[in-house]
Formats: sequence, C-alpha cells, structure tokens
Amino acid sequence: METLVELYVNEQFDNLLAPLVFKPKRVVYLCAGFMPDRATRDEVSRSVGSASECCKVRFIDVGNRSLSSLFRKVGEVAREYPDSVIDMTGGPTGLLVAAHRYCVRNKFRSFFFDEKRGRFVNICGCSAELSNVVIPKLTV
Repeated sequence: METLVELYVNEQFDNLLAPLVFKPKRVVYLCAGFMPDRATRDEVSRSVGSASECCKVRFIDVGNRSLSSLFRKVGEVAREYPDSVIDMTGGPTGLLVAAHRYCVRNKFRSFFFDEKRGRFVNICGCSAELSNVVIPKLTV
C-alpha cells in the first residue's frame, strides 16, 4: 500500500489504526469542515512516522459545502494518488457518504475497521490486502 487516505475525525484511534497496521509510504488526511491545529497535526505525523520511518503525512482541507463538492474533492485526491486506498473507519457523515459514493462509482479501493469484530472489512477491492492482517495489541 503506497498511499492511505484517511477521513479525519476527532477520534485518534480511527485516524491512527490503519497507518500503524499497514505502514504506507504516505498518509493523506482529508479534513471536512475544520483543520486540526498545528500541535495535533504534528502529533499525528509523529505517531504515524514512528510506525514507518519514511512515511509522509499530509492534511488536506476539503471543505464541507455540499456532497457534490466533497465528491469532487475525493476524486481530485484519488486522481493525485492513484495508488491509494481509502480507509472509511471514521470521518464526518458528509465526507463518508461522498467517499463511499466515489469508491462505489469508480471501483476505487476502500475498507473500514469493524470494532465489534476487531478486523478490517473490505468495501471495494481490498480483499487480498486485508486477508492476513494482524491487529496489534494497543495500550494507552
């Protein structure tokens, strides 16, 4: 997995689990409606970077005007990073709907983490990558 696209939410578990498990070369956080402050962005970048030494982290404000504008923004990011996979574990409702619609219409790779079952679940095109994933034991 070269690029992991995360839908940023104020729940850090949702923002960090997939990057820590898959260790991509790049993580792109899509932020809808607000951009986390510099200290939060730095801490997320440090946490993700500690799992994968050369991981680059980017935060993109996609706004929150309408579903169609969110859909377009998700498409722009997907075209910029064609090797990406979208993690739809968390995120604002509008962004989740737009990302899901984009992935279904364009057969774009995506998944989410099912907390009840304790595993990643394929949405589109990720079955092979998710088949042997081991979830690490996390402590606070």
